[in-house]
Amino acid sequence: MQWYYANDNQRMGPVGEEEFQRLVTSGIVRADTLVWRQGMANWMRYAEVAPTIPPPLTAAAAPLTSNPAAVATSPVEGAAAPAASPFAPAAAPFTYPQSHYAAPRPAPRFHFGGFWIRFVAKFIDGLILNVVCLVPIFVYASTRLRGIENFDPNDPEIFITVMKYEGLLFLAYIGLSFAYNWFFLAKFAATPGKLALGLRVVRADGSALGRGRIIGRYFAEFLSRFIFNIGYIIAAFDDEKRALHDHICDTRVIKKKAES
Repeated sequence: MQWYYANDNQRMGPVGEEEFQRLVTSGIVRADTLVWRQGMANWMRYAEVAPTIPPPLTAAAAPLTSNPAAVATSPVEGAAAPAASPFAPAAAPFTYPQSHYAAPRPAPRFHFGGFWIRFVAKFIDGLILNVVCLVPIFVYASTRLRGIENFDPNDPEIFITVMKYEGLLFLAYIGLSFAYNWFFLAKFAATPGKLALGLRVVRADGSALGRGRIIGRYFAEFLSRFIFNIGYIIAAFDDEKRALHDHICDTRVIKKKAES
């Protein structure tokens, strides 16, 4: 069983049962220390949880006396110190803010985006990239290649020219699609196609994707395409609707977050 405890206004733990009992014995966890373990509704003082509290392993306290002027001898240094008065009011124990030590919450539950809604979102993103972004590139390439049919088709220079512009088109598409995914995932946690359908891309715990994960997910998606789109089809059969690149980068596509 794992324990959490408050120490110097900080939440500590988790620690196992044996280690927790050592903390109790050594006096780190005291009667007024706030503690929590699984099954408890909220944090409580240890005195309210434990049936018996073993005494801490500390030096013996000086005996009390009814005479406030009397002194007690320290058993360690041998120095004289004023004895505590039995009539002095006991100091009230410090109470930690309960909200600061709220019990650890379980992982959130999500409504995952299924195969078909992700397919439509990907289709919308494809239209934006191919129609809006790549049309100027194709216009530029066709302008530069105008009149090429007048040359001998067996001329190796024609083949080299065509391949050069094919390579430029491919590199332009990679650069544009990378910038497209980077910007929208970093700023909105979703591309325009996913935003239009109320989808978001998050990590397993619901947090936003970091820069490295955005880059890794973009290139991992190529693997889903290269194996005849099987990487995308996996999402139709996965319990959390994850495609292959989601498995690789530990991401989820969700529709709406449900509080646990």
